[in-house]
Amino acid sequence: PLTTDAGLRHIATNLPMLKQLNLFRCQKVTDAGLEVVCDHLPGLELLGISSCRQTTAAGWQHIAKLKHLRQLELRFLPVAGDDLRRLVDALPELEHLDFCFNQQLTDRDLECISTLKHLTHLDIAFNGKVTDAGVKHICTLRNLKLLRLQQCTKITDNGLRAVCSALGNLEELDIHDISSVTDFGMENISQLSKLKTLNLYNCKGITVDSMRVVARCPNIDDLNINFCQLGNAGIAHLVGMKKLTK
Repeated sequence: PLTTDAGLRHIATNLPMLKQLNLFRCQKVTDAGLEVVCDHLPGLELLGISSCRQTTAAGWQHIAKLKHLRQLELRFLPVAGDDLRRLVDALPELEHLDFCFNQQLTDRDLECISTLKHLTHLDIAFNGKVTDAGVKHICTLRNLKLLRLQQCTKITDNGLRAVCSALGNLEELDIHDISSVTDFGMENISQLSKLKTLNLYNCKGITVDSMRVVARCPNIDDLNINFCQLGNAGIAHLVGMKKLTK
């Protein structure tokens, strides 16, 4: 957290072969530091600037220079609209995007993200604007293995059903704290035959019937049902899930 632009300049000019740089919560880093990184470390494959709150659109635009970038972490930063589109257009090979706690992302932004056909990991958790329409845009990303929608409170059963029908390669799905999801939305969860991790924490709209469907997912080894109102009857449906480890 104490890293400054001066420190970044030392890193960027002395470690030209660097492939991964994570600056999480380096809140003294500004656009000037980010520009130096992007100018001097063209081989970066992972860049994390989550919670670098002194950076702005003027600095983010330099990330477009990193043509080898595969993983970009932008938690707590309001990257959206034209700023997002410029990055997406410049970095078509991105595989991993983290927008957790970005309250500015909209359905139109997800339409933009849907052009990243190599994307395998997408985190848009804690967003209050994205709706089922936006989720349907990202359902074209057939290579997605991880999708985090935690507390995306405008997503409903229709969005979840679209995910289950389209994203057959998903291995991790997080719909933690989406109270609008019900048994109707969960009906098709077993179509995700590769699913290993499912987070249903505090999904108060689901009942025992959802557990019957979850029990038919053959590969789940990590299931979070804390604060779901299931009772013993719901738990009883899970005893046949022999791969569960937690």
